[in-house]
This record gives sequence, C-alpha cells and structure tokens, in this order.
Amino acid sequence: MKISAAIITYNEANNIGRCLQSLKLVADEIVVLDSNSKDETVNIAKAAGAMVFNQEFLGHIAQKNKAISYTQFDYVLSLDADEALDETLIQELLKIKNKPAPAKAYTLNRYNNYCGQWINFGAWRSDKKIRLFDKHIGKWGGKNPHDKIEIPENIQALELKGNLLHWSYTSIEEHRNKIENYAAIAAKAYHEAGKKSSSFKIVLSPVFRFTRDYLFKLGFLDGKNGLLIATLTAKEVYLKYKKLRDLNKGQ
Repeated sequence: MKISAAIITYNEANNIGRCLQSLKLVADEIVVLDSNSKDETVNIAKAAGAMVFNQEFLGHIAQKNKAISYTQFDYVLSLDADEALDETLIQELLKIKNKPAPAKAYTLNRYNNYCGQWINFGAWRSDKKIRLFDKHIGKWGGKNPHDKIEIPENIQALELKGNLLHWSYTSIEEHRNKIENYAAIAAKAYHEAGKKSSSFKIVLSPVFRFTRDYLFKLGFLDGKNGLLIATLTAKEVYLKYKKLRDLNKGQ
C-alpha cells in the first residue's frame, strides 16, 4: 500500500514544516496545493521534496478535491498545513502500509490546540474524522466551510490509534478574524441550498450553541480558552444566520 499525502495551504501563515516532517516516514509522495500563500510555504514544501501546485482558492471542498486530483497512488492522506501526525499515528500508518488487504478508509482522531492549549472538552474536544481513504471510493463533501470525507454507506472506516494534531489558532485575534469569513462562507452555502434564516434562528441558535458547548459538553473545564471557544463559536453561528437573512432579502 502506497500513500499519497495531499496538503492544501492558504494565503496566510501555514506553519507547514511540522506537517511535512511528520509525513517523512509515511508518505510515498507529498502533494501541496497552494493558494497564493505569502510566506515561505512554497519554498519549505519544495525543499522537503513535495510536488507543489498553485490554484486560486476554490472553496474548502473543491480545493481539497483538486489537491487529490494531483496524486498518483490510490490511497490518499488528506491534511491541512496546520495538522501533523503524532508518533503513535505514524507507527499505526507504517503497520497498515504492509497489510496485503487494507481497509478502504480510516478514521484519525484529531486533537485540537487553541492558543497553545490542547483542548479536551467542549465542541472542540478530540474528534474522529476520515482522512485516509481510497480515492476511488471517497471524496471531500459536506457544506463549506465544514467539509468532510464522504464514502459509500456500505463501507466501514477503521479507526487508527494516535492523534492528528491540529493547531487551530495561535491567537484570539486570529480566531475573531476568521469567524467573519467562515460565517460568510457558511451563509452562502446555506443560501445556495435554499435554506432560510429568521429572527428566531439569529437569536436562539447562538444561545443554544453556547449552552451546548460550554455547559453540556463541559467546555468550562478547559478554563478561559474553553469560554473563548464557546463564545466565539456562538458568535459565528449568529453571524451565519444574520448573513443568510441578508442574502435571503437580497434574493
């Protein structure tokens, strides 16, 4: 089993170095699809032996599928530049590379770091996502910006030990700036799908989200950052439905 690693990078700082370093023993090829990054991402990727391509950002789903289109092997490990494999996950991947009949898809446990703190509770606690799969049966889907790998219902993804380490935000300011963009992307996707907003959703959906994440999912146990995550996530929900209502009115 040979593995192609497909990485997408954006136009802001990507910190791709640790991602590439973690793939050295696992990936048989590394493809990086860059969208006009303004840092040293491209030079770092080329120095690491990656094949680098450029594409104006098409949206999270289309961009990731585009990156996969450049890979040559059947199995693809799809990552963002701010993600990296921990040692346990690296060893797990090395084991399955030698299996004569690997599964068609594998789930990885993503462990999120927020402003230097690993998050153990709330909506951002460790979550399992399909990231390694046979590209002939799976692809990126969902709704922007909340994409996911979609595989046929009759295929079961196997879980791998270890963690996919994800450095989500390095500062609160970065998070605040990003939610405006994510809310706009989500509102556009909802609008194109024919969904409607209302004053009820604008007011109560953020309240529900905060209560669920901070209280029911124990986000408060992550301290100050748990509160920040729950608050800013609720604000993103508010902005999403507000922007969706504006789009509905414009229609």
